[in-house]
Amino acid sequence: MFQQDIRRTSSICGDTLTGIPENPVINHPEFKAYPNPFSNLVTFHGDFVGNIRICDLSRRVVREIEVSDSEFQAAGSGSNAIWDGTDAAGKRVMVGIYFAVNSYRDRKEMIKLILR
Repeated sequence: MFQQDIRRTSSICGDTLTGIPENPVINHPEFKAYPNPFSNLVTFHGDFVGNIRICDLSRRVVREIEVSDSEFQAAGSGSNAIWDGTDAAGKRVMVGIYFAVNSYRDRKEMIKLILR
Protein backbone atom coordinates (compact mmCIF):
# COMPACT_ATOMS: atom_id res chain seq x y z
CA MET A 1 0.00 0.00 0.00
CA PHE A 2 2.82 2.40 0.84
CA GLN A 3 4.40 1.85 -2.59
CA GLN A 4 1.08 2.56 -4.28
CA ASP A 5 0.75 5.83 -2.36
CA ILE A 6 4.25 6.89 -3.42
CA ARG A 7 3.59 6.04 -7.05
CA ARG A 8 0.24 7.82 -7.08
CA THR A 9 1.67 10.93 -5.42
CA SER A 10 4.76 11.04 -7.60
CA SER A 11 2.74 10.66 -10.79
CA ILE A 12 0.63 13.64 -9.79
CA CYS A 13 3.58 15.85 -8.93
CA GLY A 14 6.11 14.66 -11.49
CA ASP A 15 7.54 11.77 -13.43
CA THR A 16 9.86 10.27 -10.82
CA LEU A 17 9.75 9.34 -7.17
CA THR A 18 11.36 12.66 -6.36
CA GLY A 19 8.21 14.42 -7.55
CA ILE A 20 10.25 16.42 -10.03
CA PRO A 21 9.95 15.89 -13.79
CA GLU A 22 12.76 13.77 -15.23
CA ASN A 23 13.94 16.49 -17.61
CA PRO A 24 12.49 19.74 -16.32
CA VAL A 25 13.48 23.11 -17.61
CA ILE A 26 14.57 24.69 -14.35
CA ASN A 27 13.92 28.39 -13.91
CA HIS A 28 12.83 28.80 -17.50
CA PRO A 29 13.16 32.48 -18.45
CA GLU A 30 9.51 32.56 -19.51
CA PHE A 31 8.18 30.98 -16.28
CA LYS A 32 9.05 33.18 -13.31
CA ALA A 33 8.00 33.56 -9.69
CA TYR A 34 8.39 36.73 -7.66
CA PRO A 35 9.10 37.63 -4.98
CA ASN A 36 11.09 34.54 -4.12
CA PRO A 37 11.65 33.96 -1.20
CA PHE A 38 8.17 35.11 -0.20
CA SER A 39 6.12 35.34 2.96
CA ASN A 40 2.54 36.03 1.84
CA LEU A 41 1.99 35.79 -1.91
CA VAL A 42 4.06 34.65 -4.86
CA THR A 43 3.12 35.62 -8.41
CA PHE A 44 3.88 33.38 -11.36
CA HIS A 45 4.29 35.14 -14.65
CA GLY A 46 5.23 33.92 -18.04
CA ASP A 47 4.38 32.08 -21.19
CA PHE A 48 2.42 29.20 -19.67
CA VAL A 49 -0.97 27.57 -19.87
CA GLY A 50 -2.22 24.55 -17.98
CA ASN A 51 -1.56 23.52 -14.43
CA ILE A 52 0.92 24.79 -11.91
CA ARG A 53 1.34 22.18 -9.21
CA ILE A 54 2.82 23.30 -5.92
CA CYS A 55 4.68 20.34 -4.40
CA ASP A 56 6.37 20.00 -1.03
CA LEU A 57 9.60 18.12 -0.36
CA SER A 58 7.72 14.92 0.44
CA ARG A 59 6.37 14.83 -3.15
CA ARG A 60 2.81 15.77 -2.26
CA VAL A 61 0.80 18.20 -4.31
CA VAL A 62 -0.06 20.98 -1.88
CA ARG A 63 -2.07 23.08 -4.29
CA GLU A 64 -2.93 23.09 -7.97
CA ILE A 65 -3.47 26.30 -9.91
CA GLU A 66 -5.01 26.22 -13.38
CA VAL A 67 -4.52 28.79 -16.10
CA SER A 68 -6.87 28.38 -19.06
CA ASP A 69 -6.20 29.11 -22.72
CA SER A 70 -8.63 32.03 -22.61
CA GLU A 71 -6.83 33.64 -19.64
CA PHE A 72 -3.53 33.24 -21.45
CA GLN A 73 -4.81 34.85 -24.64
CA ALA A 74 -6.44 37.70 -22.71
CA ALA A 75 -3.18 38.48 -20.92
CA GLY A 76 -1.42 39.13 -24.23
CA SER A 77 2.17 39.09 -23.02
CA GLY A 78 1.76 36.04 -20.81
CA SER A 79 -0.18 34.68 -17.90
CA ASN A 80 -0.28 35.56 -14.23
CA ALA A 81 -1.18 33.25 -11.38
CA ILE A 82 -0.89 33.80 -7.64
CA TRP A 83 -0.26 31.35 -4.81
CA ASP A 84 -1.04 32.59 -1.33
CA GLY A 85 0.90 29.92 0.57
CA THR A 86 -2.16 27.85 1.39
CA ASP A 87 -3.05 24.26 0.61
CA ALA A 88 -6.13 23.03 -1.26
CA ALA A 89 -8.18 23.30 1.96
CA GLY A 90 -7.18 26.94 2.47
CA LYS A 91 -4.83 26.24 5.40
CA ARG A 92 -1.50 28.02 5.58
CA VAL A 93 1.36 25.65 4.73
CA MET A 94 4.54 25.41 6.77
CA VAL A 95 7.58 27.56 6.11
CA GLY A 96 9.98 25.74 3.80
CA ILE A 97 10.92 24.79 0.27
CA TYR A 98 8.32 24.04 -2.38
CA PHE A 99 8.43 23.43 -6.10
CA ALA A 100 6.14 24.95 -8.70
CA VAL A 101 5.85 22.53 -11.61
CA ASN A 102 4.22 23.80 -14.79
CA SER A 103 3.04 21.05 -17.15
CA TYR A 104 1.51 21.81 -20.51
CA ARG A 105 1.50 19.37 -23.40
CA ASP A 106 5.05 17.97 -23.60
CA ARG A 107 6.70 20.86 -21.73
CA LYS A 108 7.52 20.74 -18.00
CA GLU A 109 9.15 23.56 -16.10
CA MET A 110 10.03 23.87 -12.44
CA ILE A 111 10.77 26.71 -10.04
CA LYS A 112 12.07 26.25 -6.51
CA LEU A 113 10.09 28.41 -4.07
CA ILE A 114 11.06 29.44 -0.56
CA LEU A 115 8.26 30.30 1.82
CA ARG A 116 9.53 32.12 4.89
